[in-house]
Amino acid sequence: MTADEYAAARHTLPEAGRWTELVAGVVVRHDEPDDVHGNVVLNLSRTIGGMIAGPGEVGFTALFDTGVVTATGPDSVRFPAVSLFPRGEGAGLFDDVGSVVTARTPEVVIEVTSTPSRRRDFAARIEELHAAGVRAVWAVDPEERAVTTVAVDDPVTIYTGDESPTDGLLRDFRASVDDLFATPAWWHGGPPASA
Repeated sequence: MTADEYAAARHTLPEAGRWTELVAGVVVRHDEPDDVHGNVVLNLSRTIGGMIAGPGEVGFTALFDTGVVTATGPDSVRFPAVSLFPRGEGAGLFDDVGSVVTARTPEVVIEVTSTPSRRRDFAARIEELHAAGVRAVWAVDPEERAVTTVAVDDPVTIYTGDESPTDGLLRDFRASVDDLFATPAWWHGGPPASA
């Protein structure tokens, strides 16, 4: 199966193809993530959204759970939790929003290794992403409550607790590892009160 065929057929797969990827032309299903995974993605989206919308010049646009082509012939499509793309390469800010798969290559991807199927062979997955042109891969590991950054031009670094992950590309990231795993305050008491 090609990346285009997979993108066209993904919604017809069980559960609309959620938790699937295309690996060397074959559809692979991952374990369904838990609430911790969801909290991490929510906290990442809030932090990255603040970076992009906030003051200063942030040179990225972000896509969440959008397929990234990592190999062709046979094709592979991976779905990082977050993909960060450089601005100003001919693509508009919202060009890929709603797409199943993007043809662009992100500079940074953030993965959440929250299930056994997501942790399995993760080192090979990092190599695959780097080979596809991704310059930095962040792995958020709920089991270890740590973030590991693996950038092409930087040493591998592990962050824990109140440390704020960073690398040569994402210098403005302003959330600690503990912040990424925090359950939103409104979650226990129902939805937030309207203003």
